[in-house]
Parts: sequence; C-alpha cells; structure tokens
Amino acid sequence: MTFSLKKILSFEFGISLILIATIWGMSSPEGIGIVYIFLLGYFGLLLAKKKIVIRSNPFLIWFFLTMFFYMWGLLATTGSPFEYRVVKSDLYVIMWSILFMFILWGGINERNLERFVQINKKITVCVMFALSLVGLFKYYSLLKGVYYPTFYFDGRYAYGSVLSSDMSMFSLCMIIALVMCLSLFYRAKTTFQRFVYLIPITTLTLTVFLSGSRRGFILTIILFFIAGLIAIKNSINRKKVVRVIIFLYFAIFIGLIVYTVDIFTGLNLFNLTELSNVNQFKYAISRFLTISPDQIGESFSSRSVRWELAFDLIKESSVFNIVFGSGFDYIGDYRALTIDSIDDYPHNFFVSSLLYSGLLGTVFLFLMVIRTFKTLFKYRKIIDFHLILVYLTTFSFMSLSGNSIFSYKLFVFLTILINFLPYIKRKIIV
Repeated sequence: MTFSLKKILSFEFGISLILIATIWGMSSPEGIGIVYIFLLGYFGLLLAKKKIVIRSNPFLIWFFLTMFFYMWGLLATTGSPFEYRVVKSDLYVIMWSILFMFILWGGINERNLERFVQINKKITVCVMFALSLVGLFKYYSLLKGVYYPTFYFDGRYAYGSVLSSDMSMFSLCMIIALVMCLSLFYRAKTTFQRFVYLIPITTLTLTVFLSGSRRGFILTIILFFIAGLIAIKNSINRKKVVRVIIFLYFAIFIGLIVYTVDIFTGLNLFNLTELSNVNQFKYAISRFLTISPDQIGESFSSRSVRWELAFDLIKESSVFNIVFGSGFDYIGDYRALTIDSIDDYPHNFFVSSLLYSGLLGTVFLFLMVIRTFKTLFKYRKIIDFHLILVYLTTFSFMSLSGNSIFSYKLFVFLTILINFLPYIKRKIIV
C-alpha cells in the first residue's frame, strides 16, 4: 500500500491534518470540531510514544508573556469575561496553541518539515477545492431563490458563496488555498498537471469574488499580479506549450482587471442585464464599488469608527489602566455599534491589546510580532515562498479583524512554526 499506517501517523502527515482542519474550521462550521479531534488525537499518539518533550526556545518567553497579559486582562475585567463569546473562543485557541507547541517540540526536524511543506499544499487544495464547489453551488441556488437550513447562522443566511457566518474569514481560507494551488501550478512537471491545477484556481477565485469580501477581492487581485510577474520570469527558456499556458493564465488575470475597471467606471462593456436584477449579484457589485477611489473612505469607516472608540476609551482611563489595561469590558461598550447588540471589538489585535492589557502588554505583543517578521525574513530562503504569502495574508486579515493574537488559529499556527525555524539546521529545498 502507498499509504502505510506508519506514514499516516507520521509527523508531517499529522501536522498537515491539523493545518487543514484549522483552515476548514475557519471556512465552515463543520470543521470547527475536527481540528480539536485531530489535535488531541495526534497529541495523545505522541504522548503514548513518549515523544512529548520540552526543549529550550527563547520564543516561548515572548509567547507565554503574551499569553500571560491576555490572562491578566481576564482578571482585570469588571464583570465575567466568559460572557463574551470572543473571549471564550480565544481561550480555546490558547489551549490549542499549547498542545500544538508540545507536538512541534516532540517531532519537528528538517526532513519531516520539508515533507510537511509539500503534503499540506496538496491536502489543503483538495479540501478547499471541494468546499469552493459547495460554495459556488450555494451561490447558484441563491440566484434561483433556493435556501438551505445549513447555512443559517444566528437567524441570518450566509451571503453569496460563503459557507460560514464570517465572509472575511471564509475568503481568507479560500485565498490561502489559492496561494497553495498556484505554488503547485508553478512546480508542476507536466502540461497536464498545470491544466488540472487551473480548475481549482478558477473555482477558488470565483468563490472569493462571490463571497462579497472586499479584502478578499483586493488580495486576490494582488495575488494574481504577483503570480503574473512570477509567470513572466519563469517563462524564460520554457517550452512553447508551457508559454501558451502561462499566457492564457495571465490573460485571465488581465480579463479580471478589465472587468473590474468596467464595473468601477460604469462603461457597461459586458451585458449583465439579467444578472443585474438579482439581489445577490447586485449586492456583490455594490460591495466592490465601495473600494473604488471615491468611496474608499466610506468602506473603511466601519474600522475607523471602532478605532476611534478604542482611543476614546483609553483617554477616559486612569494612568494605571493605560499602563496595565482594564480587561475586556470594552466588548460590552462595542455592542452599541452593532444592530443586534452582539460582541464586537476594535478589529485590530494591537488596539484591543491596548485596552485589555495596556501599554505594557502591547509592547510585548509588538516585540513578539517583530521577532516573527525578522525570523521570517532571515529564513526566507529556506522555506517555501507560499508560506510567506500565507503568513502575510493572514496577518493582513488579523490587522483588520482580530480581537487578539489568538483570534485565528491559523495565525497562531504560523507564528509558532516560523519561530521554530531557527532550530532547523539543514536548508529546506522545495
């Protein structure tokens, strides 16, 4: 058998399953429980094999200090912090991250990390490709007026191609899979493989665009631009057939740019009369129009209002609370900004840190993030380029959506993995 039990239970396969379960859980509610099953199952397996060990790693000091100041914020909260759903979610991620670090300690080495880089791309692309097909089918059903009970969240139906309650998080997962698929596309050895990878590239791109996420739309355009530049660079000394494929791929990117310009300028070069009368399609267009130059301020206003409220709360705080924070009471203050009085926050993990852990906690958080970027830059030549893009993409979403560094499991996963790179001696050739 190609997949022996030993291979399935190997470190690289186990970590790949944890990663895809993490991404799956962010894009669809069905995957939320899967990640904890995989994590606890694999942790138990390593524990039984006595491979759970603790090794010296300076990064742990920064990480546990960040965790300590989060816990300090819990103690500083006037009421019960556990009444806030976002806090309970963060606590689950904190427990998840501790177990994940034990797993890395016990099994990581230069060889299996290299295999992990390759395996996780294929598994992630396969799973997210399947979910993108589900998302596109759901969008098609919406155009026909068909709704499915599975996609109702808190009384609201998930918009467009989105399969969860958060369109931004959903689009992030699709973009990550798109990055990995593009990496596989460029490393494909045959023309047939490249044609095959164009299929998920197309479905993932459409799913992002139809999700209604403005950040997803912008980052996808940027990603295609980067991919186009790489395609031009790699096309030198290639066979003619490969050049044609790259040309067609780049032409798709140009077509998307032209279509976007057509929407923003109102030239109506494309006949979309029938679709323009469908509410789902009209809403998607209206979302994209808000990122045009004359409306960019309006599209960013929801974040600026939240940040202004945060600094107003800081101005009203005592010197002690400014330095040490005042806990998570601010979540209650932010409920007034929402229609249904649900949990809300500044949507920037640095700003939130200023509120719950003060200047002191934010300084340690900032230094840890800087350390991560320095490590990523220093070891950029020994890891796959797609991992760098995945981290930068996730960081950009965290900066506009996260309440804390523990808001996204994926961000914690990548932060821990990157900071373990200095302990990988042999260069990873991918």
